[in-house]
Amino acid sequence: MTTPRKTASFLLLGAALAIGVTACLPGDTRPVPASVFVSASPTPAVRDGFDTEDGYRVTFERLVTAVGDIDLERDDAECNRYAGARYDRLFDFTVAEGQKVGTVWGLGTCRLRFRMRAPSFEALLGPGVTASDVTSMRIRGTDRFATEQRVSLVVRGEATRAGQTTRFDWVFRQGYEITDCEAVDGGPNVTSLVLETGEALSAVLEVRGEELFRAAADDAAPLRFAPIAEADGDGDGAVTLDELSEAPYPPYALEDAGTEEPDPDATLEDLVYGELLPRVVRLAGGGECEATSRGGR
Repeated sequence: MTTPRKTASFLLLGAALAIGVTACLPGDTRPVPASVFVSASPTPAVRDGFDTEDGYRVTFERLVTAVGDIDLERDDAECNRYAGARYDRLFDFTVAEGQKVGTVWGLGTCRLRFRMRAPSFEALLGPGVTASDVTSMRIRGTDRFATEQRVSLVVRGEATRAGQTTRFDWVFRQGYEITDCEAVDGGPNVTSLVLETGEALSAVLEVRGEELFRAAADDAAPLRFAPIAEADGDGDGAVTLDELSEAPYPPYALEDAGTEEPDPDATLEDLVYGELLPRVVRLAGGGECEATSRGGR
């Protein structure tokens, strides 16, 4: 039987050992890093709806995606990366605004990178979502752009013009790693950060659901909905991605983007899923970003 005196002795011995081990550990002599606090917010178009050039009023009921995996590019010679935030948070951006995503630390000139993705099992839940959203979005499936992948984005809403309403309820499976967001004024890209000792910076990820309705993958292209409404092949008032895959690639997309003729087999789905989806998340205050597919074909 252990006596109170022996118990006390063991506790004192444990404390002494802990102090000894701590004293042997080398101190971190690196300079104090800068921190970058990253949050996420929707655009007013996601929160309040928007008007298209062709006379539709588009509103969102749900726009659910996971954002996270915040990090600093380690291949930059001048970047001293201390720590990233390698986790994700799931939000419905029709109700979430100004939500924390994560904080990263580093020094030097570093490029911020982040992801739009399917939620992990450990995803932190934000406003408008539940554990059942995580479960359903983690079910693998295959579509024309992704093979056996989980759901990265759920978008549901409607568009109305002249008393006629067309609904959309779309599930996308491609996720993206995003960096190198251009500056709108022609300066250095806004994801390039100069981090100095002890500095506290902030950055906002902007969620732009309206990009799915842009006439072309170009910031100067207008927002249009009529071609989507016209793709309602069965006339039930709801347009699916399958129906978009049967609609021709819109000729105005070439004109607005200033590109050459697309593949003759290209469809409206190729525009929405293949070209516009990567534009949904960017750094606020910046322009188009470099988006690398994660989990697509």
